Amino acid sequence: SEIADGTISIESISREPGVRTKVIVSSEVERDPVKVVVGNKGYHIQQLMERMNGEKINVIAQSSLDKMLTEAIAPGKFSKSIVEDDAITIVVDDEDLGKTVGKRGANIRLAASVLKKKINIISENKMREKTSNARKELDQLGLLSLVEVETLLSNKILGLNALSKMSTKAVQALLNTDETKVNEILSKAKNQVQENKIPEVSLVESFANPVVFEIPSKTDRVSEKLRNAMRRQDLKESLNFK
Repeated sequence: SEIADGTISIESISREPGVRTKVIVSSEVERDPVKVVVGNKGYHIQQLMERMNGEKINVIAQSSLDKMLTEAIAPGKFSKSIVEDDAITIVVDDEDLGKTVGKRGANIRLAASVLKKKINIISENKMREKTSNARKELDQLGLLSLVEVETLLSNKILGLNALSKMSTKAVQALLNTDETKVNEILSKAKNQVQENKIPEVSLVESFANPVVFEIPSKTDRVSEKLRNAMRRQDLKESLNFK
């Protein structure tokens, strides 16, 4: 099979026994790795699911982080994502929170594990509130146009504290304005932050009950068995999942 000969690679597996498994696969050739793993009319994946007492398996093609995040979160949804070095923060509509988190947090925990990223969740309403407060702060500076304020907000500069920590070149690149004006903006922003003790806006810390899911430290034993089973050409000899 393509998995056995290395044409299709299993990049990551995350599993909660009896609940769901999420798998990321990639291809060395121009073939859809998901279709290869799932098999004709779902034959391969159905056999695995039968061995696992009907446990659901989501197969995800390796691609851009944003696309994989969308598939890894399914059946949940998110409206925005903020990617940082060590974590991803997703903004979720209140009505989609239940599906995104999953029963006892299983869905989002599996997504974090398969993507090997910590995932933070914030509600859409809380995000709107924070953006509105940041807009007022930036507007009250008195040196930014409405377009410039919205440009900063769209680049996740949520308020004067975040603006004051930026370099002149970074602000220049965002606002496409001259250095003199940028220096004036940064100087005034820093002064206001110091005088008014304006705190840093953190999406997670300022969320009353942040939902934060860390990556599990170890892959469970059955996940490794699943990885081996998916490589077999004869799945009937795969494993006795318990």
